Amino acid sequence: MICNQRTLLIPLIVCSFLIPTRLKAQANHCVAQESPKKMSIEAGQLVYTSKCLTCHQADGAGSPEMNPPLIKTKTVLGNKQPLIEGVIKGMNQHEESDGQKYRNVMPGNPEMTDQEIANVLTYIRHGFGNKASAVKPSEVKAVRAAMK
Repeated sequence: MICNQRTLLIPLIVCSFLIPTRLKAQANHCVAQESPKKMSIEAGQLVYTSKCLTCHQADGAGSPEMNPPLIKTKTVLGNKQPLIEGVIKGMNQHEESDGQKYRNVMPGNPEMTDQEIANVLTYIRHGFGNKASAVKPSEVKAVRAAMK
């Protein structure tokens, strides 16, 4: 009987190690799929706070006649290229939005890394009620290269 108990005990011990390992691997896989976008948004919020908040406000509403809102606008939700270019080289003119023109010039940020720009734009395109796709560092790199 002792021999049979040992025979049964060994597979049971092995399985007890394998099952948590597989579950952990599956959980890590799910986290890994979610993490890059979430991490980009969190990092983008830090960039937004340090570089954008003063003009566009904490809620993204901007300032009437001064700085445009970032809430559900064509500029934010549309083609990524002009948005990326605007962050890199700045914007001298703001298009009219809902009959409103904006006077302030947005300074360029060529010193920001591709990752920082991707993060802040992902934060903006995902926050403030916006639901647009993330911006990838490779997209920023391509736009930056095309601007030269």
